[in-house]
Amino acid sequence: MDRPCGYHGQWNAGSGRWDEESLGVAGTMNIPVLIEPIANDGFRATGGLPFEITVEGATRDEALGRLRAEIDKRMACGAIVVPLEITPTEDHPWVQGAGMFRDNPLFDAWQEAISEYRRQVDQDAEA
Repeated sequence: MDRPCGYHGQWNAGSGRWDEESLGVAGTMNIPVLIEPIANDGFRATGGLPFEITVEGATRDEALGRLRAEIDKRMACGAIVVPLEITPTEDHPWVQGAGMFRDNPLFDAWQEAISEYRRQVDQDAEA
């Protein structure tokens, strides 16, 4: 899974190898970034997971640019972000209640009453 710094292929999860024919960006990813003022009229940009990088700059744009440069440097030297599918070890507790109204004859009437109430509230808000 190692690759030289500057390698631009992408990881092919199916083959378990770097795919040299798939050059370019497979997609984009948005990460949360906190930009906050710091002493001496500067700004700190902190990237969220999976990068957890903190940089500083004289302006918000400079701090954000430095953060992007640090992330780009990591990616160019082999860091990758991949999805990992896992199987939960236990069911979510709400799963037990799924479908509990399936055979209840009052369920459809209840849903219609909710819809009617929402229509009335929407009409009152428009008036």
